[in-house]
Amino acid sequence: MLLTIKLIIFLFFIFLFNSFSNVAAAEQKLLTEYESINPDSLFYSFKRLGEQIQIFFTFNNNEKLRYPLRLLDTRFNELVYTVNLQKTGFLTEVISRYNTQVGKIKRDFKNIDSADQDKLAQKIKILEVLRDRYPANSSYWLSIQQAIDTTRSLL
Repeated sequence: MLLTIKLIIFLFFIFLFNSFSNVAAAEQKLLTEYESINPDSLFYSFKRLGEQIQIFFTFNNNEKLRYPLRLLDTRFNELVYTVNLQKTGFLTEVISRYNTQVGKIKRDFKNIDSADQDKLAQKIKILEVLRDRYPANSSYWLSIQQAIDTTRSLL
């Protein structure tokens, strides 16, 4: 009887540990999706220029409406890169670009479909993880909290 209880407890802890490791692995995978050119690159200005040229030469109205959401994904990936690699010199600027993109979407989109709302909710969860890497109420923590709040305003 005692052996059975010990075995059950042992299996429970193995199951529990395995569950946490799978969640941590999934979270780490989400937090390591980067852009090929990031704000610390010398080519970043050319990337931004290319984004402006691309929107100018986009003639399909449906694609033109989806482009701001794709840019938000890009800004989010740049933010994740900046925090993960501790490029704090770029963090304020990257968060400002992210918040600006959220503001443009809020201004231009009257309603966001449920698939995009799910993606935004997932971004909020990741932003909360990134925020918690900094001491509470530090300037970086507050900046990322502002990004969380502006993203929530889209939901």
